[in-house]
Amino acid sequence: MRWARAGLAAAAAMAIWAPAASGAPGCAPAGARVLARDATVRVYETVPKSGRAIGACLVGHAGHMTLLAAQPHVGLHRSLGRFELAGRIVAFLETRFGVDSGTSTLVVADIGARRILRSVHAGSYADAGILDRRSVTRFVLTARGSIAWISEHTQRQQLVEVAVHAAPPHGAAVLLDSGRDIDPNLLRLSGSTLSWSRAGSEHTATMP
Repeated sequence: MRWARAGLAAAAAMAIWAPAASGAPGCAPAGARVLARDATVRVYETVPKSGRAIGACLVGHAGHMTLLAAQPHVGLHRSLGRFELAGRIVAFLETRFGVDSGTSTLVVADIGARRILRSVHAGSYADAGILDRRSVTRFVLTARGSIAWISEHTQRQQLVEVAVHAAPPHGAAVLLDSGRDIDPNLLRLSGSTLSWSRAGSEHTATMP
């Protein structure tokens, strides 16, 4: 059963504008730790008394978008990581986890518009990943909000399948390729051309 299904997230709860700190470099608040940056966007972490929080902002603008609201350190069961930037678009992996199991979601956000464009269930693991693990090994992003990613499925630490997926800013995700001979760590984007390697040969597709 194909496990990658695209759907729009409930974005409104995540997007909050707040005044930028006066005199802060770029657009991140004073004292924040920058996690990812380019000429347009900063993704940053703050640690208020209520717990760790992650936000994003456009350089030269006063608005901030909350990607991860502050939550207590004790019992933390949600984290963000592996940020990719393209213009004012940010993509990242959101992980929700328990003691030995969890799920991951690939999220695409338009920081300028302060909304989530796409939220794709992208992975899961059970028994610390020993019995079954589905994970995103690589993903690439366009400034339009299109995204492509490679997923890897293992059971009892043995490879089951590697798959290449792509999705436009809106609409359904598509499966471009699958097989055990796809390199899970090789995914490139040149202009609108996506490329990956299967059995040592390059395969390409146009980003949606």
